[in-house]
Amino acid sequence: MASSTTSPHSGMTSCPVRSDLWDWGFRGERLHHPLRHLADAARQNVELFLNDFEGGSRDWIWETRADGTLSHVSARFCSVSGLTARELQELTLRDVIERLSTEDDGGAYDTIFAALQHRREFYAQVIPLTVDGQRRWWLLTGRMRPDGGGWRGIGADITDVKTSQDRVDRMARTDALTGLPNRYALNSELTERIAALRSGEAIHFAILDMDNFKAVNDSLGHPLGDKLLVAVGQRITSMLNDGEFSARLGGDEFVVIGDSTASDESALRRFKQFQSEVFCSPFRIDGSVLEITCSLGLTSSRLLETVDAESVVAAADLALYGAKDLGRNRVKCYSPDLRRRATARAHSVRAITSALANHEFEVFYQPQISVFDDEVLGFEALTRWRHPDGMLLPPEDYIELAEQTGLIVQLGHEVISMVCHAAATWPEHLTVSVNVSPRQVLSNGFGTALHDCLVSSRLNPRRLTLEVSESALVDPDARANLARARSTGTRVALDDFGTGYSSLAQLSHMPVDEIKIDRSFVDQLRGRTESPTANGVVGSVIDLARALGVLTLADGVETPSQLRRLAALGCDAYQGLLESPAMESSAVLPYLAERAARTADEHAGRAVLPPPLRLINLPEETPPRRP
Repeated sequence: MASSTTSPHSGMTSCPVRSDLWDWGFRGERLHHPLRHLADAARQNVELFLNDFEGGSRDWIWETRADGTLSHVSARFCSVSGLTARELQELTLRDVIERLSTEDDGGAYDTIFAALQHRREFYAQVIPLTVDGQRRWWLLTGRMRPDGGGWRGIGADITDVKTSQDRVDRMARTDALTGLPNRYALNSELTERIAALRSGEAIHFAILDMDNFKAVNDSLGHPLGDKLLVAVGQRITSMLNDGEFSARLGGDEFVVIGDSTASDESALRRFKQFQSEVFCSPFRIDGSVLEITCSLGLTSSRLLETVDAESVVAAADLALYGAKDLGRNRVKCYSPDLRRRATARAHSVRAITSALANHEFEVFYQPQISVFDDEVLGFEALTRWRHPDGMLLPPEDYIELAEQTGLIVQLGHEVISMVCHAAATWPEHLTVSVNVSPRQVLSNGFGTALHDCLVSSRLNPRRLTLEVSESALVDPDARANLARARSTGTRVALDDFGTGYSSLAQLSHMPVDEIKIDRSFVDQLRGRTESPTANGVVGSVIDLARALGVLTLADGVETPSQLRRLAALGCDAYQGLLESPAMESSAVLPYLAERAARTADEHAGRAVLPPPLRLINLPEETPPRRP
């Protein structure tokens, strides 16, 4: 049984492994005690544990004497510091840090030095050092010993971890394609610059957006488009002066932050210089010569009510939209009016979204009449918005915005459904045509939605005509979707021919069954004042359409003289105020009945002449019936 013992120095009774044994053992004094062997074994176990701890990891233990000089110096500490044990034992921890520090990191050590001075503990402090000419990073933790006789702590060389972390941080802040700072880095840079602004300074910010970059990708492929983006980024970087910063915002948009000490006028000139010089000469990539322009939107923090990173970017973005509205290769500076217009636009978008949810859109129908037998062939469906305030809004008040925002897809699907269900109640020989936008034709599920509308309404596909603009037929995917629709029996009409991208020579390659002659040409067919050019264009379209087996329909016919000219040129059908304005769905069947009765009365009262002769002998002018 182990018995208690008495210390030769204090005479006090204690447990077998006493603190004074540790002190004697570390001083190398000879122990004359019955438990000397037990104390030696305990000390060896602790030293073995410490050696394992320091040898098997990046960490080491440091300890100082009361005067601050290092007392415990391990081989690991010597290795990471590049100093010998003798050198370390003559230095304090502060001496070691100062000897290994670099001039450009003087502020990184203040927390540790203050803690050592005021005898406060410090925890997980990261400091940069230079060891044997290489940048290293240490993680230090320390506290005063309980007896107040010095410091104890743990150190770690975290260079590998810090290097990996820095690499990840750089990747998170760098655009992978161009190597420029990305949006995240841009926000950080803007925030820091805004916080550092001094009196008289301002943030000058510009967004450069490449014109028709999508055409490059579509025609030459995305790999070449990526190389073009890299080349643009390199040109922008090469132009940067001190105090300027550039980044890739995303897609084909790049940004430049100007010198904050410059005036607004000089910043504008500088940004225009980027626009002109970066894109002044063609880009030669993989054998292709690309002449590219860009639109530029810019702002100054002096123009903003609230100055933060988000507000600055949003203001320049509004200016960029303004520049795009002006055309290509334009510059627009932010103004409060742009903000008001954007607010109004956002309000309109919310109103359209609400109108879709509340089913406020209605369909009106305008008759389409055969030129030669004066019979009703069908109707064109025209969308109107019944606003909650009672006003009936025409398409020009909302279609463009719906197209820009993508709401046109939902609106278009709802209109097709209403049109198909309405037409299914008409006489079976009548057709209905409905406008579909390019975005709608290109949307996912267009064919499925069209099929579902026809099935649910039980409308024969041959009675439905999809009217598309010329721009839709330029896109290969849109043409393919329309071709699939035609294969089911649905007809396709080319709307407003002559005002878009196509030409007479392209008609033979377009998947269309009908051509609508734009009202701008029809309007010029007015007797003695008609335009020879318009007459020639309309005649050429009709002749080519007849040769291709494609029907022609003239839009906007308002006078008998226009109808006579179209009949003489061989046009198949027409619509316009001469016959009738667009009518509500509920008025279609009464209109058909009234017209049939009127026609029967006319035929009963006089002999019927051949249609062309009867049309040629129409009165010179009659006032059009207007809504």
